[in-house]
Amino acid sequence: MEEEKKEQEPVLKEARKDWNISNTLINAYTAYKKNEECGLRVQKVYIEKVVNSGSGAAMKGGLWFEWQALFDHLTDEDKLKEPEQILTPKTGKPAAAMKNITAQLDNFKNIYQEIEIHEVQKVLETTIDGIKYKGIIDVLAETKEEGIHIRDVKLTGHLNNKWEEYGWEAMQGNGGAIPEKKGLKQSKFYVWLWFHLTGELVPMYFDVFASNNSDDCKTIRVYITEEGIEEIGSDIQNSALSIREEMKNGGLKPIADMNRCNKCEFNHWCEHKTNKPRVEHVFIQ
Repeated sequence: MEEEKKEQEPVLKEARKDWNISNTLINAYTAYKKNEECGLRVQKVYIEKVVNSGSGAAMKGGLWFEWQALFDHLTDEDKLKEPEQILTPKTGKPAAAMKNITAQLDNFKNIYQEIEIHEVQKVLETTIDGIKYKGIIDVLAETKEEGIHIRDVKLTGHLNNKWEEYGWEAMQGNGGAIPEKKGLKQSKFYVWLWFHLTGELVPMYFDVFASNNSDDCKTIRVYITEEGIEEIGSDIQNSALSIREEMKNGGLKPIADMNRCNKCEFNHWCEHKTNKPRVEHVFIQ
């Protein structure tokens, strides 16, 4: 059993000192400030990046689908970097889910028939007050109706799940999707970063494909106003300043919780882990 446990321990890389602010870091830090995530894990995974985050079957399927869908627009170097497919452990052959994922490529082609792709995997980065902000958008696209805009390609097993944290049942209001779900919040960071770099407020679309049903997909357009983008930018920069301040003062604080600790990739060495549930405080007036 001890040997099995050691095999599951992640290989730790050297902690990065040249960290930057990304969408995933902002979301993780926001969860940490709400006591929904451990600060030590946020620091190790999203700031110092000592382990690779997201290497499960869902992530593998998504990376492979995106690589196939955008293949014609990739650089020659990236065309040689085919991501690993979801494999069946016993046989080492592609899992059943790959059939649905492969079939979704036809739906991608149908959606993009009248969409001009200018660039894929476009890096957006800037430095504000000594802090680097970076994002990589899937597709910089253009249509006659919208002009230049940002698109993100998603593969999910929760396409119409309104209860799942990363579900894609978009809340509607005022003629468009409200970025309440975690996945949709990505639009805030990317649209703000583009706005900061170019001065242009552009739409963002999510093209979302079901990994468990080859006939199910949807496109979600996110609306952000000029007033909204200013507030979003202020919130992002305030979070970035807070992260820098905490890192200067010893780093983010561990928040031990039995459920989180049991699933944490650092469980084998973390001195802050606990086997007891965290007390939740409720005030009744």
